[in-house]
Amino acid sequence: IYSDRECGVATTAGGERVIAAQDSGLRILHVEANEVEASLIAWMLTDSGDDIQIVRARSLAGAKVSLALGSFDLVVVDPDLPDSSGLGTLSALRLLVHHLPIVIVTGSDNEPLSEEAFQLGAQGFIMKSELSPTLIRRAVRSALEQAQVVRSSHEAVRRLEQRVFDSAEELAASNVALRHEIEVRERAARSL
Repeated sequence: IYSDRECGVATTAGGERVIAAQDSGLRILHVEANEVEASLIAWMLTDSGDDIQIVRARSLAGAKVSLALGSFDLVVVDPDLPDSSGLGTLSALRLLVHHLPIVIVTGSDNEPLSEEAFQLGAQGFIMKSELSPTLIRRAVRSALEQAQVVRSSHEAVRRLEQRVFDSAEELAASNVALRHEIEVRERAARSL
């Protein structure tokens, strides 16, 4: 369901009104300057009937405010914005939300741009000339699945590191106890 209910509103320095995401369903931050394209993409994403909330920002500054106000599951962005363009937009977003999947939807028909976008951490790249409801929903689903795999991998590494740390602590404690036992036995042997 597309939602623009006011649950936390702020205004950027440029006068852009930004609404925070609510905690229900899939929360997507959609960063798009073009009104018509934003409406079309919102329709493509929500037409499936899934519980999807889209919060739109019209600029990088608006995206920053939205990200500060609410939590999101995914960012869909056209990197050509009034206050940022190209890979600079992706880099700025990646610094703000290193953990969120980002899908680029661009009017630029630039093959090297897509390769560089993936290298900078985008999980999806769609040219607007090829845009369809199926393609964008597939890109969103794939980006979310990739992010889940990365989160699971990070969690497995964190658990493994914790087990190694715990084992090292246990080993250190056993080593201290063993040294103490050796000292006690050496004293006992000397006293004989």
